[in-house]
Amino acid sequence: MTLDWRTDRARWVKTLEARTAKGLVDWNCRIRARRFRDARHLRTWLSKNGVTGYPQHLLVMERFGYPEHVLTSGTRLIADQYADRPHLRPILDAVVKAAQACGPVVIQARKTFVALATARRSLASNRRRGRAWISASVSTVKKPEGACARTVMTRCSFGSASRA
Repeated sequence: MTLDWRTDRARWVKTLEARTAKGLVDWNCRIRARRFRDARHLRTWLSKNGVTGYPQHLLVMERFGYPEHVLTSGTRLIADQYADRPHLRPILDAVVKAAQACGPVVIQARKTFVALATARRSLASNRRRGRAWISASVSTVKKPEGACARTVMTRCSFGSASRA
């Protein structure tokens, strides 16, 4: 399963409602009535009203617009990351396949990196570094009951000294 920012947005809405007892529509109406001209003033006002963290970030984006990468599907984000470096895509695919062989894995696509996660922890992070680099790090993975924990891979980097 591939996740993108839409999943986070839904969680942020729930957090906003849980923390403030008011929904997204109510907050958007209050914000529109105040006619904030910039994000800084809106953030200050939201902080004074007890809205911080991701719910605040959500309301700022609701008022001033969502960045393109937040509106883009996870599949598209991954495709865009590897569009100009197709020789690196098979590495990501191999890491995902190996991780999936160990059990269910969630692929979290972001603008400049892809993370693999299980229900309990993040397994790997594949960050874009320039045009020719791929970097991955995998944390300790525990074996089923009775088996020893072991580190599968702590760090892996590929690249080229020349930057095109």
